[in-house]
Amino acid sequence: MLVPLGRSWARMACGAAAQALWAASAQAATITVAVPLPGYFSVDNGTDAFVPRFDAGLGTLTGVTAQLTGTLTPILDNLQTVTPPPASPILFSPSVSIAYPAGGDEILPTQSAPITVVNGRAQAAGAPEAVDLIATLAPTLPQENPPIDFTGTGTIDFYIRGSSGTPFLGVDVVDATTLTGQVAVTYTYTPAAVPEPSSAAGLAMGVGALVLVRSRNRGRAGHGRLWQARRPVARVVATAVPFRRH
Repeated sequence: MLVPLGRSWARMACGAAAQALWAASAQAATITVAVPLPGYFSVDNGTDAFVPRFDAGLGTLTGVTAQLTGTLTPILDNLQTVTPPPASPILFSPSVSIAYPAGGDEILPTQSAPITVVNGRAQAAGAPEAVDLIATLAPTLPQENPPIDFTGTGTIDFYIRGSSGTPFLGVDVVDATTLTGQVAVTYTYTPAAVPEPSSAAGLAMGVGALVLVRSRNRGRAGHGRLWQARRPVARVVATAVPFRRH
């Protein structure tokens, strides 16, 4: 069954299709990149996680979230160099932080571990603790040194630090805290404006409706002109031929 199309209906179809197209392009999207941590680091050196930057071809970056997850084990080594020897057990107040870009830190539960001697080296190894640190960052960080722009090519160096949280015991004591896990960076962005198939089809339908209405209106106008052109001929013929009774 054919439904008559009017100009107002066609305009509404075009408007709805355009709104759908705009909404599809403006909808936020996310992409997540996860980078594993190397595992071992000392409190002085930390560890690095190199995360790929956001690809500008995908759209406009609006936000960055970094999540550090894994397991931290506090360890102190070379304790035999301390004079006088430290008391056993050793008290740990472990922590982990995203130091660059500055993303805050997480203080883990306090624990203690006895000192043991292995191959002439005194050490204390605590129990593994779960780490779940989330940092919310802006697309650009001009306050960092050097400044950071998450959009572009190459990588961003996330510098992770962990600590056993013990007081300073001596120059030769090694804070051999271990962190295994990953840094997962989620980029939130507005996609580049690309018509979705449904939106493109709706837009085409609206334009087609306008074309159809125009062609029908032209057809009606032409038919009216033709009828007006024929009417005088009909009157002339009727006047020229007299009416006869039989």
